[in-house]
Amino acid sequence: MSALIVVCAAIAAGIGTLAAHVAAIDLAGAVARGHAVGRVVEPGPGRQVSITENSGMVTATVTVPAPFGAATARAFYPVEYPRGTR
Repeated sequence: MSALIVVCAAIAAGIGTLAAHVAAIDLAGAVARGHAVGRVVEPGPGRQVSITENSGMVTATVTVPAPFGAATARAFYPVEYPRGTR
């Protein structure tokens, strides 16, 4: 019986880790898009965000805590310059 509880707990933690990875992917895309258009996106507590801009491309790297380690995702988005500036 205790083995069944351990297996169920491991399955639940695995699902939580997958959910954290999906959240990291979504947040990385939102942060990259937001930075590209000039908006600030607040990532929330416990999340680490790194933003770089190079040759007109924004790269956002986000790390989200998960039950099994941390989930990291990266997103790229082109910078949108205001009309008439480029």
